[in-house]
Amino acid sequence: MSDSGDMLKNFKNSLSGALALALLLILSPCLHAAEGNPSVEGLQKLVDEVGEMAEQTALGDNAAAMAGARDEAAAAMEAGRLHLALDSLVMPLELGAGLIYQAAMTEKIQDQAAFEAEWRTHATLVSEKERKAATVSCPGAPAHVRAVAERALNRSSHYYDAALAMAKVTEPANGLFYLGRARSQFDLQRICESLATKGSLESPRVRALTDELQALELRTAEEYAKPGAGTEKHAQFIVLNASIKEVLEMNEGGLYHGALYEYLDATRQLGMLNGEPPDDRQALLEKATAHARRFQEDGTDHGIVLAFLERALSDLENDEAETDALATAAVIVEDVAPAYAAVVGTMAKRPQPEVAADQVAITLVRWPYT
Repeated sequence: MSDSGDMLKNFKNSLSGALALALLLILSPCLHAAEGNPSVEGLQKLVDEVGEMAEQTALGDNAAAMAGARDEAAAAMEAGRLHLALDSLVMPLELGAGLIYQAAMTEKIQDQAAFEAEWRTHATLVSEKERKAATVSCPGAPAHVRAVAERALNRSSHYYDAALAMAKVTEPANGLFYLGRARSQFDLQRICESLATKGSLESPRVRALTDELQALELRTAEEYAKPGAGTEKHAQFIVLNASIKEVLEMNEGGLYHGALYEYLDATRQLGMLNGEPPDDRQALLEKATAHARRFQEDGTDHGIVLAFLERALSDLENDEAETDALATAAVIVEDVAPAYAAVVGTMAKRPQPEVAADQVAITLVRWPYT
């Protein structure tokens, strides 16, 4: 989302080209549930952890972005937007832990043989058995928290495999960057086991997204086929294709909470290919507020979409919000919220442009989730 995107740009600017490939990552803290929200106590611990990480010299120029994420999360908590707080903490916690691990191990591991020995010691942590055990131990976690946990489950082995490949084609230090990602994701799934409880809200009616995925791929292909889009918006399409790939993987694996969250983020990304700030900001704010109220009052845990709506509300209320943030807010209100509601069956999805019957979907194959 918008502020997280700015933080991601800061991280990318301070890392080498090889390392910048690994920035679209995740952490999965399953926090204590209360009416579908992460607990204030659990979030505060994570805020403190990010603050401590920001003081680590190993982070270098990334420390400022870490501190900024900590401040954003603290402000969200003060405003009672706990889903926004969690989303603000996801990226810095994942990156911070991985970068600190990389810095600690780089001097020790100087050659490929040493790296592969270190890599093998982590095989059990990212095995399918261990990853699934860590995730299913908190099935009663809030929907939003479960979604990020399922994404971590899906990603951990991919980053483990990518670590070895990167070390071979570049240098061990770059492999350590990816290995740190795999380590962090497994460790953070264990937080789920110790802190997750079930609130009183009903779980959302998540399901397979087969039809939605097909439509998303076709719409993406249609956008890509527009004159100049492939070159002018190349980076955006790469990220969008990575998200679609993740949705496909989680959908096939039955990780429907994670698939729904990533599908909504892909919907946001697609909308931002042509996103514009709202003409009537106040009207959009009122619509966002109405959406949020509706999702908070029907007795169901709609934390997955509230994570997006809280971001939109925060930006729409901020007189200093940048143009991109306001454009993102408009896409969340007009596209993302209706897309979520259509999946869980609470309101009609916003009509989408028709795609030609002979349109072909193009899938770009890139490094994992970049």
